[in-house]
Amino acid sequence: MSFKTLLFSFLLLIPLSYGDAGDKRGNGGDPIRFAFIKTGEAVISYLENSDAGKKLAADSKLSLTSLKQTLTIRVITLTEEKLKNPKGIEVNEFAEKGKIVLQKKPWFDAFSSEKDVYSLVFQLMLKAADYPDEKDEIASALKPFPEKYKVSTKSIIARDTSHLPYAERILYLIQRSRKLLIRSLDQPNEIEKIRKLITRLGTEFPDKIKPEDEKVYQAKLDEIEKGYNEVEDALLPERK
Repeated sequence: MSFKTLLFSFLLLIPLSYGDAGDKRGNGGDPIRFAFIKTGEAVISYLENSDAGKKLAADSKLSLTSLKQTLTIRVITLTEEKLKNPKGIEVNEFAEKGKIVLQKKPWFDAFSSEKDVYSLVFQLMLKAADYPDEKDEIASALKPFPEKYKVSTKSIIARDTSHLPYAERILYLIQRSRKLLIRSLDQPNEIEKIRKLITRLGTEFPDKIKPEDEKVYQAKLDEIEKGYNEVEDALLPERK
């Protein structure tokens, strides 16, 4: 499949709900979930690649496949409503089999400040994967989380994806294209700007690049991302 085909397939097939969870900050909801997913992937990387992580996974008989399956927007949702755990205590997050619910503001603030939430994310993943044993005790093994495996959640929340590999960054921008198209249906000028940016994505960027060309293409993607941010700001004039 060519890159152009992949590009427009994503624009046509990504569910409308992916772009419908936006908040008035212009976060679209998605950067919060994306930051959660990347944090969860960092946890998986630790469990797969570090000696301590491998031992924890083996001793606790963890299914990494099941844990990975929790890192999807079908499982992770956002809310502005108050959450309560089964004991009736107010919390900022809740998880049960196949479901993780995050309260927007606390998690936006946590990711913006690069708070060490890896153990908590791990705990929520365990609950969503319906892990039977002591989830809190297992998750506490990740406190503090090793710097080597941490990801920059602040840059994700700030709508900066320059830390992502070339191919992964393009796919994220394609997903963002769909969201912005939906939100700009009644704004002809902004739709035209998005159309031009999408055309650039489909014509200027090959499927694969040589390692030595990474810097050049990442710089071009910086321009695309800046354009998307400008459109998003125009669509949300109340953004400060």
